Amino acid sequence: MDEDDRTGTPTGEPTGKEKPGEPAAEQPAWTIDGTGAGDGGDSGEKDPERQAQAAHAPFATPSASGSEGGGSPEEKAAVTFEVRDFKKILKNRNFMALWIGQGISGIGDWVIVGVLLTKINQSNPQWGIFWMMTFRFLPAFLFGLIAGALVDRLERKATMVFCDICRALLVFALAFSNSLPLICALVFGIECFSLVFGPAKDASIPDLVPKKDELITANSLMSTSTYLTMAIGTLIATVFLAFAFVIYKALPIFHFVSSTQFQYEFAFIIDSLTFVASAMLVLTIAFPKRFDGDRPKISASHVWQDTREGLSYMRTNPLTRSILGVMIIGFIGGGSLYVLGAPFAAEVLHSTGAKFTLILTLLLQGHPVAGARP
Repeated sequence: MDEDDRTGTPTGEPTGKEKPGEPAAEQPAWTIDGTGAGDGGDSGEKDPERQAQAAHAPFATPSASGSEGGGSPEEKAAVTFEVRDFKKILKNRNFMALWIGQGISGIGDWVIVGVLLTKINQSNPQWGIFWMMTFRFLPAFLFGLIAGALVDRLERKATMVFCDICRALLVFALAFSNSLPLICALVFGIECFSLVFGPAKDASIPDLVPKKDELITANSLMSTSTYLTMAIGTLIATVFLAFAFVIYKALPIFHFVSSTQFQYEFAFIIDSLTFVASAMLVLTIAFPKRFDGDRPKISASHVWQDTREGLSYMRTNPLTRSILGVMIIGFIGGGSLYVLGAPFAAEVLHSTGAKFTLILTLLLQGHPVAGARP
C-alpha cells in the first residue's frame, strides 16, 4: 500500500516527506473499483463513468464492474446474439441438410482410415501403411488448386452428389480388394472425389446462409464437425468391426471366409452406405441458381488461369503461405503417426482390429478437445 493511503493524505497532495525540489508523486485518478483514489473508499459513493471504465480495465472482476451475473452487459448481449444466431442456423433446413450430410460422409472417410490401417497392417506390415497413406495425401498435393478452380465452374449440388456416389462405389470395391496396389488405387480415387467435394461444400455455405452474422456460426459448426468426425469415424469403425465379429460367430453361413476378412468386408459395405445417405441429403437442398445464362465453359486454359491466380495469391499473401506450411507439416506428422502407430499397437500393445481402432479413436479425441479450449 502507498504511503498516501496509510496516512489518509489526499492523492496528489504533498505529504511533507518529499525531498526538496521533488514534486509530489501523481496517483491514478480512479481505482479498479471505480472509486476516486483520494476518497479512500469510505464514502461509498462511486462515479458511474469511472465504474464503466473499470468494467473494461485489466483484472476487473464481476464485483468491480458492477455486474452480478458474471460479465458486463456487452458480454451478455454478445452471448445472446450468438445463441440467437445458433437457433436460426438450426432452423435453416437447407444448411442443416448440408451439415448432416457432410458429417455423415466425414465419418465415412475416417471409417475407411480406421479399417484400412488395421487391414493393411496385418497383410503388409512393412510398407503397406506407408504406401496407403502416401496415396491418401497425394491428391491434395497434385490437384488441390485445380480442384478448387474446377468447382467454381460447376453446379455445386450436382458436383457433391456425383462425388458421394462415386465414393460409395469405390468404398464398396474396397471390401473385396486384397492386393496393396488395388487398395492404393481405390484410396487415391476416393481422395480425388473428396478433394472436389470439399470446396463445393465450403463454397455452398454462403449461398445457404446469406446473413453475415449467421454465416460465422455456420462456419463454426462446419469446422467443429470436421474435428468431431475424426474421432467419431474411428469409433464407428470399432463398432463395425466388433459387430461384424458377433454376426460371424452367430451365423455359420458366413464361415466360407475368415473372421477377419468378413469383418473388413462388412465394415466397408456399411461404410459405403454413409456416402449414399450424404448424397440423398444433398439432393433435398434447394440451392440458389448460380448461373443466369449459360454455364461457363470448362477448358484447360480457364482452369490453368484460375490455378495460376491461386498460386500467385499464395506467393503474395504471407498469412496464406504460413497456414499452408503448417498444414503440410501437420500432414507429414499425422501420416508418420499412423505409419508408426499401427505397428507399435500390434507388436507392443498386441492390439489389432477393433482394439486398434479404439486406440486410434482415443488419439483423435485430442482434436475436438484442443479445439474447444478458450
